Amino acid sequence: MIKEKRGRLLASLASTFELPADVVLDLPRTTLTGNSHLLIENHKGILAYEAEQIRVRTELGETIVTGRRLRIDSLFAAEIVITGLIDGIQFLKRGE
Repeated sequence: MIKEKRGRLLASLASTFELPADVVLDLPRTTLTGNSHLLIENHKGILAYEAEQIRVRTELGETIVTGRRLRIDSLFAAEIVITGLIDGIQFLKRGE
């Protein structure tokens, strides 16, 4: 309950001051370039790593990347770069 109130307050402040919500609320930002390069910022860790599927935890839940010859090109505390032939990206909310 406290986390919900905090989130609403931060969202309100972000809107009032015209700040990007992903920065203020620590939300994930996903950038796909073509079908071979995916950048996920503000991730919370890797849940599974295979050549056909990579699952990444985020503040909102889980991002599932499917494709062929997938690999993690770089991994930092705040961002991850996935390369390969990306066929799909699925976003699962926490609890689904």
